[in-house]
Amino acid sequence: QAAEIRTSEQYNTHQRETRPYRPDGSNWWSVLGEVNYDWSYARENNCVLTDSTDQREDYDKPDKISRGLMSLYSDTYESNYTSPEAKEIGVSVRYNDDSSKVYTIIEVGAQR
Repeated sequence: QAAEIRTSEQYNTHQRETRPYRPDGSNWWSVLGEVNYDWSYARENNCVLTDSTDQREDYDKPDKISRGLMSLYSDTYESNYTSPEAKEIGVSVRYNDDSSKVYTIIEVGAQR
């Protein structure tokens, strides 16, 4: 749920780039309280993929999106969501109206 909310926020508010904060200015992790997720560990990775240099088909399936994201993330980002502390994951993907951008959010966490 948190990933879906954050993907919509990124799409509706920041059409050209991703932001670590929410439209009201609060930090990204405030969404976790909205979905009653009492967390002891949480990380968010967000990204906008565009087809400016690639064909739309490059991001038409979840596994292709995943490969595209992994090619962008450094070891630091990858370690956020492959950490042994991360017990649960939420992923959301949304295309903009003309399908030229793919908004992605990966939320990882662990309950208290």
